[in-house]
Amino acid sequence: MKAGARFGERFRDARTAARLSQDVLADRLGITKSAISQWELGNKAPRFELWASIRRELGASLDQLICGDSLPRSGALRSAEQSPVYQIGKVSPADHRSRQIVQLFGQLSESQQKAMVELMRSIVPTQADHTDRRRQKKAEPRA
Repeated sequence: MKAGARFGERFRDARTAARLSQDVLADRLGITKSAISQWELGNKAPRFELWASIRRELGASLDQLICGDSLPRSGALRSAEQSPVYQIGKVSPADHRSRQIVQLFGQLSESQQKAMVELMRSIVPTQADHTDRRRQKKAEPRA
C-alpha cells in the first residue's frame, strides 16, 4: 500500500492485491458494488459492522487500511502494548488511550459492542496461535 495515500486508494490497493473485483467483494460483504465504489472514490466510508469482514476478506490490517502503513507507532501505544493486562474496570489513570477506548466502547450499541469484541478477537493473537507457531518452529528442519 502506498504511504500517504487516502483511505479510498488504500482500500482499492488492498482489494486489487487480494485479487478481488468490486462485485466479488461486495457479494462477500453483503453490500452493493456501488458502496465499494463510493469507498474507493472517498465519498463514503464502510459501516462499523463491516470492518472485521473487510479485514478478513482483504487480508490487510485495519491500521494499514485506515491510517496507512507509514504512520509511526506512538510511544504511548508501544507502552500500552508492553503493559500488564488490567482487571476489568481497573484502568491505569496514566493510560489515557485505554480510558478513551473504554469510554467510546460504552457509547456503542449492544450490537456494535459485539462487533467490536469480534473485531478485537480477530486481531489479537490467542494462546493457541502462539502454541502453533512454537510447534511449527520446532518442526522446521535445521540447516
